[in-house]
Formats: sequence, C-alpha cells, structure tokens
Amino acid sequence: MEQAILGGYVEHLRQIDPNAPLPGVYADEPIFAQADHERQQLGDESFFARLGGDDEGWGTLGGWSAADYEQARAAPADDPRRRQLSGELVAAFLPGLRDAMRGNSTGYVDIDTGLAELARHAEARGASALILFLDELILWLGSRIADTAFVTREGQKLIKLIEFTSQRPIPVVSIVARQRDLRDFVGDQVLGAERFAFADALKHWEGRFHRITLTDGNLPKIAEKRLLRPLSDQARQQLDAAFQQTERERPEVLEVLLTEDGDKQLFRSTYPFSPAFMKTLIAASSVLQRERTSLKVMLQLLVDRRDDLTVGDLVSVGELYDVLAQGDEPFADDLKRQFQIAQTLYERRFRPRLLADHNISESQVAGLPRTHGFRADDRVVKTLLLAALVPRTGPLNTLTVARLAALNHGSFRSPIPGGEKGVLLRKLRAWSAEIGELKVGDDQQNPTVAVRLTGVDTDTVIQRAASVDNAGERRRLVRRLVLEEFGVRDDNQLFLQHQFTWRGTRRRADVAFGNIRDTVDLPDDALAAQGNDWKVIVDYPFDPGHSPTEDLDRLDRWRAARGDSRTVCWVPAFFSSGVQTQLGRLVVVEHVLQGERLDDYGDHLSVQDRAVARGLLADLQSSLRATLLGAVRQAYGVERAGDAVDASHGIDERLQPLRDGLTLQVPVGASMADAFSGLVKQLLDAQYPKHPLFEIEARPRDLKVVLEEVLRAVDAPNGRIEVPTDRRKVMKRLAEPLGLGQQHDSPFILSDRWREHLSRAIGRRREQGETTVTVGDLRRAIDDPEPLGLHKPEQNLILILFAEQTGQAFSSRGGPVQPTIERMDDELELVLANLPSQEDWDVARTRAAEVFGVAAQNPARNPTSVETLATALRTKVDAARGPAGQLVQVLGERMRAVGLNPAETVRWQQAQRGAALVESVASTPNAVALIEALGRGDVGDSGQQIGTSIAQAGTVVTGLENDRWNVIAQVAIPRASADDAGAPFVEVIADLRQALERPEFAVAIAPAVAQANQRTLGLIATPTTPPIVEPPVPGGPGDDGPGSEGPPVDRPHVVTDRAEGLGLDEARRRLEALRTAHGDDTVSVDLVWRITTTDPRTS
Repeated sequence: MEQAILGGYVEHLRQIDPNAPLPGVYADEPIFAQADHERQQLGDESFFARLGGDDEGWGTLGGWSAADYEQARAAPADDPRRRQLSGELVAAFLPGLRDAMRGNSTGYVDIDTGLAELARHAEARGASALILFLDELILWLGSRIADTAFVTREGQKLIKLIEFTSQRPIPVVSIVARQRDLRDFVGDQVLGAERFAFADALKHWEGRFHRITLTDGNLPKIAEKRLLRPLSDQARQQLDAAFQQTERERPEVLEVLLTEDGDKQLFRSTYPFSPAFMKTLIAASSVLQRERTSLKVMLQLLVDRRDDLTVGDLVSVGELYDVLAQGDEPFADDLKRQFQIAQTLYERRFRPRLLADHNISESQVAGLPRTHGFRADDRVVKTLLLAALVPRTGPLNTLTVARLAALNHGSFRSPIPGGEKGVLLRKLRAWSAEIGELKVGDDQQNPTVAVRLTGVDTDTVIQRAASVDNAGERRRLVRRLVLEEFGVRDDNQLFLQHQFTWRGTRRRADVAFGNIRDTVDLPDDALAAQGNDWKVIVDYPFDPGHSPTEDLDRLDRWRAARGDSRTVCWVPAFFSSGVQTQLGRLVVVEHVLQGERLDDYGDHLSVQDRAVARGLLADLQSSLRATLLGAVRQAYGVERAGDAVDASHGIDERLQPLRDGLTLQVPVGASMADAFSGLVKQLLDAQYPKHPLFEIEARPRDLKVVLEEVLRAVDAPNGRIEVPTDRRKVMKRLAEPLGLGQQHDSPFILSDRWREHLSRAIGRRREQGETTVTVGDLRRAIDDPEPLGLHKPEQNLILILFAEQTGQAFSSRGGPVQPTIERMDDELELVLANLPSQEDWDVARTRAAEVFGVAAQNPARNPTSVETLATALRTKVDAARGPAGQLVQVLGERMRAVGLNPAETVRWQQAQRGAALVESVASTPNAVALIEALGRGDVGDSGQQIGTSIAQAGTVVTGLENDRWNVIAQVAIPRASADDAGAPFVEVIADLRQALERPEFAVAIAPAVAQANQRTLGLIATPTTPPIVEPPVPGGPGDDGPGSEGPPVDRPHVVTDRAEGLGLDEARRRLEALRTAHGDDTVSVDLVWRITTTDPRTS
C-alpha cells in the first residue's frame, strides 16, 4: 500500500512539477543522507573510489560517476538503479544497516510516517489539505483475497488513513471507491474460524470510514466527466448534431434505447452509449470478476473501436459481450458455468452457422469491417447470450425482435422504414431451425426471442433417430402442414371436401394432394372434377431428380387430351437443399417427441437431462415448423421467393387451371389460409360473376323472413310495405342483392324484376309450342343468360314470389302442391291458380273473423292468401266439429224435458246452423272448397251469434250434462209437473225454459242451470208441518187399566238431527258416518222420502 500511495504521490508530483524537491518517503533516505555527508567529508574522488568508480563518465564496469550517482539518487524507491546504489552504499559505508533493511521490500517508509511526510510536503507547497483518490484500492485487495495474510497485513493499513500517530500538519482526506464489499470476495478458499475472524476484521476496517453511496444513476455522470468529455467546442458541436440525428429515430426504437426511466438528456450525457447500454453494463458488472469495473469496460470498448467508431454511431449492447468475456474467467463463481455453456454454444453452434451464412472462413473474420453482415449478426447473437447470462436486466428482460434490433441499432439496414425487424426475424427463425437452444416465439410480427443455456446435447439424440427420415414421411409432414395452413380438415383421404362461405352461401370444394408428374400417384381420371364442385390438386414442393416443369408438361398433355374441367392444380416451386434438410430434421424431431420415444433415443442422458432435452427439442420443433411454414409460403407463391426455394427450378404461374380462359393469381403477402380462401373465391367469381353479394349468410330461416315480407308486398298498393324494425337488416342484406326490391329506412318496395324476367322466359317457351312450365324450366330461366349460381332455397324464394305475383300455383299430377323454401321439386308444374270467387272470398274473410275468430287476413285473393286462411280455418273447425254436433243433440233433449219444441227456439236453430257450417267446412277437400263452403254457408241473421254458439258449444254441453241438471231433472221438473205442484217449482222451470229459448250470445246457459239447481235445492230443504199422531184409546187389549202395576219398561234413547239442502253424495256420507258411529248397536233409523217419477219401474 505504501508503494501505491506514497509512490503515487511522487509520480503525480513529477508530472506537475518535475523540478520540485521530493518528499522523504523512501526507506533508504537516511542512507543517502549519510552518503551525502561522507561525500562531503571525503571529496568526490575518494568517495567514488570507495564505490568503485571515478567522477568522469561511468568509470569502470560496476562503478559510479557523479552524474550517475545524482540520477540514481533522485529516482523513485522502486527504481533498480536507486536500489543498486542504496545497496552499494550500505556495503561500502554502513555495513551494519544491512540487517535493518531486510524487512522492507517496497523501499518506502511505513504508511503512517509516509502520510505524515506527504502532509508536510504538501503544506510546504502551499496546500491546506491533501486529498487522496484511491479508486481501485478495494478491488486490489479483493484480487489477493486468497492470501489472507497479505490482506490482513495490508488491510490494517487502511486504518492509518484515518487514525495516525505521526503528526500531520494538514488534513489528509482519503476517498476510497468500494465497487464491491470485501466480504463478497470471501469464498470457499477461506475456511472455518479464519473466515469468521477475517469477516470481523473487514467489518472493523469498514466501520472506520464514512460512507457516501453512489447509485447506479451516478455512472452516466461519472462516465461523462471521466470518459466522454469532448476534446473541444467544435467536437461538442459535432456530437450534438449527431445526437440530434439519433433523436429523430422512430419512436419505438428510441423508446428501447432510452429505457423506462431514461430521457434524452441522460442519453446525450453518455452518447455514444445509450441508457439501455448503461443499464445492461451496470447489471453485468455486478457479476464480473473483481478487477473489472464499468468504467474500464467502457474505456476498453472505446479503445477497441477507436479506428472505426464514427460520429453518429452508437455502441451496441451486443458489443459488451466481447469485452466482458475477455480473460480466462471473466465472470464470478455463480456464473462461471453458465458462461462456459454460453461460450461453448457460441463457438460450436452459432459461430459456425454465421460463418456459413456469410460464406467466410475463421481466418477472414479479423479483417472484416464493422459494417459487414457477419459483424452485425455476431452482435445480435452476443446480445442474446448476454441476455441469457443476466436475464433480469431491464433492457434484456423479455427480448422481442423489435427490442433486439433496437439494442443493436444500426446493425441492420432496410430500404423500408422499420423493415429491420423483418430482416432480423427471418435470420432468427433460420438460426432457431438449426439451434434448439434459440427460442423464437409464435407471434408472426414481433415474437419474443431467447437463448436457453442448458449444456444438454440434443444433436446426438437427433442423430440416433435419423433413420426415420424418408421421402414418404416428408410428404406426409408437408401435406399436414399445408392443409393446416389452408384450414382444410385432413381426414386422411385422397380427396378431401372443404366447406366454406362465398358471397353469403355455403359452398364446397374437393382438395387432393399428389405428385402431378406421376400418373400412378394421380391417374388422368383423378385430375377431372366431379359434379358442380371445383377440385384443387396440390403438389409437393420437392421431387428428387425432377423439376416443376415436368408437372406443367403433364398438365399440357391432359388439357390436349381431355379438354376443360373445373380443376386447378397448385404447382409449387421446390424447396432449397437447406430447407429440405430442415424438413428431414423436423420429421426426426417430431418422431422423437411422440410418446416415450425420447427415453429410447436419449437413454444416454440422465433423467433430468432428458427432461431438459424434451424442452429443447420442443423449442426446436417449433422453430423448424416456423421455418418450414415460411418456406411453404415461398414455395406456393404466397410470399416472394427467397432463399427457401431452389432458384434453378423457377416457376412463374403456380396456379394451373384445367379450364381455358381462366386466369388465377396467388395473393402475395397473405397467409396460406387467405391464399387458399382467395383461390376458391376466384374460382367461383369466375364461374358465377353475377351471383348476388349477400352481406350475411343466406340461411333458410332468414329466407323465410324475406318470403313473408315480399308476399305481403305483393298485394300492397304499389308493392310498398312498412317492414318491422327487427327485419329490416335481413331485407337489406338478402332481399336487395337477390333483386326482390329496395329496402329503405322503413319501407320496402317490391320489384318486378323476376316477374318480368320469368314471364318473358315462359312466353318464349309458348312461342316454341311448349304448353307446360315446370320448376326445372324456371330454374334454368333464372340462370339465363348467364348462371347466377343460386342455391335452391334462394331459387325457391324467387319462384314462390313469381307465382304469387302472377296468380299462379304449383301442381303435381293435377293436384295442388304448396312448395316451401326448403323443398320444391323440379317436376312441379306452374299452372293458373284455382281461386274462389271474389264474393266467396270477401264473405269468407268476414265470417272467418266473426264465426271462428281468425284474425283479418291479407285481402288479396291469391293462392297464398287462400291457403293461409284455409289452414287457419281448418285448425279451428277441426277443434269445433265434435262439440258443435253434440250441442244440437243435447239441446234437443233438454228442451223437450222442460216442454219446449227445439225447432221453435233461437238457441237450437243457431246450434243447428253452426254444426252444419262446421261440418261443411271441415269436410272440404281443399282450400278453395273450404273458402266456398264458409262463404256460402247459412249463418242466419248474425254470424257473430253463430260464432258464439260454436265457440261455447263445449261449455254448454258440459253445463247441460252435469249433476246440477240431474237435480233439476229429478226434483224440479217432476214437482213442477205434479197435480199438487207448488208455485216455486213452476217458477224455477219457467225461468230455465226462458233461458233455453234465448241464444247463447244473449244468455249463457251454464249460469242459468246453476241458478235453477240452487233454487231447487233450496225448495226441497224447506221444513213442512209434521203430521199429528193420535194417542191410543185406553182399554184396549193388553191394557190393565188405571193403577195397574205392570212390569218395568226401558225407555229408548233417541238422537235426532236435521240437515237441509244436502246433495246425494253428502247424504250418502252422512249415512256412512252414522254407521261408523253406532257400530253393532241395535239401532233403528227412520227414513222418510218421496220419489216422483214417470218411470213405474222405480216405484
């Protein structure tokens, strides 16, 4: 420490004032003082003679001259000439001091004496304090931490910076930089009690100093002052201008460089080091070996780049790796193994790949300029390795491609602003397809990217399974990848059916994979489409020993021999050899990852390493898939051709239709799914260019809504109707494109387009002598002059509307048929509709509402309106048919029972008319006959009253057949007809008779019967005067006369009760209760009843 501090002071003094006298800090200073005295006493000649020299020149070998002496006398303590001179002086003049000097190897006085001498010397030079900046004192001690004796001895001297015994005329202030705590340096090399003693000593030394904490945020300020100060004002202006250019970078780039808590002012202070660089440096420095500091790293970078770092360049984060990695073991113990794995991964996997990418050798690397592509790629790889070593560093945390490009700003160039990210992404995906430790996320625009440092070798596993790679497996894998990207379900069939939506309608296309060149793999018949669906045949992007032109030749021969077909062949360019290698690698990796196969192929690995290997292989699988999918897009023309395809087998037209005049284009820049979807849409667009552009899918339920609304419009004035709010969107999106009319904000106006179009077609047929028109004829007319490609439900909608507009109907074998949206057979004929007369129609509509309660129907007399009304009426009359017939019979019986002639009553007449009307309507064979029967039927003076009679028939019949009527029939009617009939019963029957005479519309019979029942029960429950019983005449037989004493007689116990107005059921329950109460007792019950009946059998 004396050499560092005391010698450092002397060296500083020589730099600022070479002629100044030196402080007396050398241990040999008393020797030279004695020698000066001897020289003065002896004279130069005798003095130098004793030293073995003379005063001229250097004298003899090993001697000293005066000049030589003075030069060595003024040298520092560690100068070899001074040490030689000091030793010879002792030998010549002071032999007894030899042993005293043996313990001082530095040549300086002790630290306490030396610091006092420095203070005296500094005061003599006019200083009021001496400040010592001891920048790397702690790191110096830490570098010798294994030598505890050395650290203990030298560490004790730290105390002398504060505590001293020698007088110091001015304060000595020591500022010690403690980059790391000395306790952090104490590792396993210090053991047991020695470790604890040493830790106590460190704590004691540290406790003597005041602490000034400098945060990480101070590093930019320190670097600005110590490393980055401009040489001149002009230099500052140049740097300011360059930084202003950097400020104009894209916001997303600047955001990464600034980090979350940085700003432009901070960036300017550390320029050309970005805040992101500084944060990474600070984090990395915490795991470096003891002698490595952030400032030294920055300085080393500037030194290394002094020949190529131009104004305007930024030092990229990736460049840190090389400087940090210099030396045998640059990182501390906890990261040594991780760093070794990173270095091995770089040297064995990444660097060979980069050399191959740029087609250079290792010997050429040193001469490459910084702007060379290899250098840029190398910086990216090293940024990834650095992120793996210090993953929690802010700028390196969760690296994305965009962030990675920004951290290495300027390494990649693109003619398109922001295109650097795409360039870098392609490189990363290509690397990850070979290096499983490199993981690129699934996001197609800005995925995450990371390197996993595991040290597990997966290449051996892949090599052991290499035999599964063959042409068949490669074809199966490509087929699966392509179909997945197309969005086509793979059923492992030669021809697959793909369902999709086109212009709002469901469509289907056949899809097949095969080698078009090979007539065995794809015979001629397999190239032809079947039915109305298109067929898409997809070829493979490889065919060893052949080229895509052979596929094209086969198709030319087929066209010449077979003509047109609704078939299109997708002929891809071939994969490059590198991509085919990666394809084979993916085949192997996917095979290994299936089930437990890794246990077999990786049985040379430990269980833990196999688990790690599975993760690495899964990442490799993901990367290979991403690479292969990119190659697939290039091969099939979805992306512009690049390195993934073989340029020697170029092909311009990937899509080869087997139909003349059809031109197809692969949409460049789309996904594979979009490209395939675009292809089938192009095919249908070319086949049916006039197909309506439905905005929604034409589902049957929505077509039914459209049909209901357009049929309403058929009979509306001017074809104009108000459409309910919830139906307007459907009408706008389906009815309008179909040409049925215009849907405005609220009203819909029906169009005559299809009525005119189909009427002209029918007219042409009749001009040609055709007398019948079938649905099939009309379907063909819809597609004339060019096919629309409508599905049958949309055609059915048009044809039903046309029939309604023209007053026609559909017939099959002479009978009427009502087709629907879902079904309309082509054999149906269109005929003039059989409609009821206008008079019958108008009367029937009125009676439908009055008699049967069927709401007002469309007043238009057309097949649909007639059928709709007939359907609603048939439901009503079928339900009323039974009750209406029963009503006539029951009314007749009840009326005769009370003495009425049914035929003379209004109620019975209306019941009879209603039953007849229901029966005639219900028995009709068709809708027209039903309407006629209703319009011509007899309803008397009031259809509404007939309707009430029919509607209440069931209720009336029930009221006339229940127990209430039975009471009337068994009690009231007989009593009213008896010779001694009382007036009350006569009145009951009279009122009931009057209710039966009147119609149900005026008097409901059920309440009238209930009232008569109650009155009858009340009458039979009214008490009567009991008969007078004469007492027996005395003196009769058995009478002993007055005063005679006869035998005692038991008097009976009599229980009496009375209940009035009981029904038969209640009376029966009362008797059952009496029997239960008295059990087997000898009882007698007096019953009194009276039955009046015309049936003698009940007497």
